[in-house]
Amino acid sequence: MEWLEFDLPEELHNRIVKYIEDNPMRVYWDRNDHLNNSQIERIVSGGFLSLSDFEMELIDYNIDFVSDMEHDLMDYVRTTFYEELMEEFRKHYPSDEPDEHLEDEIAEYLDVNYREHTVLDINIEELLNNTGSITAAVVVHSNYDVATSDQEIDDLESYLGSVYQRVKHGVNEKDYLQEFIDSYTASLLIFPFKIDIMDFLSLKEEWEHADYIHIPKGTQFGFFSAFNGSGSVFEAETTNDMLLPKVEPNMSEYDSLDLIADVEHAYSMRDVYGDTRFIHESNIETVKKGE
Repeated sequence: MEWLEFDLPEELHNRIVKYIEDNPMRVYWDRNDHLNNSQIERIVSGGFLSLSDFEMELIDYNIDFVSDMEHDLMDYVRTTFYEELMEEFRKHYPSDEPDEHLEDEIAEYLDVNYREHTVLDINIEELLNNTGSITAAVVVHSNYDVATSDQEIDDLESYLGSVYQRVKHGVNEKDYLQEFIDSYTASLLIFPFKIDIMDFLSLKEEWEHADYIHIPKGTQFGFFSAFNGSGSVFEAETTNDMLLPKVEPNMSEYDSLDLIADVEHAYSMRDVYGDTRFIHESNIETVKKGE
């Protein structure tokens, strides 16, 4: 086609490009739009290398809608620069060519040559806000595997006893034992808390370089088994602030802590309890040596 064989004057071209870049396309999500558990799991577990990768997937999922937005923006460009574009196209078409035909040619020309300059704001922040907080947890691991019904708190060569020694500064013994009694066998001590997805991603990144985790007074704790799909009632809270090492010094590499989102469990707390609204927020933070 003839219109493919010419370029607009540089000054007009630059103004059109600037207009497009100054008017990014923004997706406005309905308040009922939110991430599903599968998408949350992929984000928080590293299935997406970054949120930009997730944004690209959202674009792919909504490609028809995005294409309509691009088409609408090109219409705005055609309307805004109508007279100048008609003048340029008149130079390449017979003077008796109907305006309607030239308008169609201009629309196709813009679509082919200027869509690449469009800027799309997928507005991920609004989608994350719609999704709300997720449940995360600090999980306490031990060289003695898991807590089982035949263990005693004074047995330091068991999960129940060895872990209590590590957390007793901030965990009441009576509460610790009651949560254990209320749980099923083969469970782990966890400190669950609510947190925004973006804050969790930041905390997870900090976790990679942390030496300690700070668990504030008032943080819920209990026993949970992601393998069996069972757990305690999580009515107990820490009685003091605790600064726990990510890996216990002078112990095995398995005497350590982990930070996970609830959706990363085989059985999540949501699966087991039906809901996690009973879990509170807690200002859990990572700490490096010397801080």
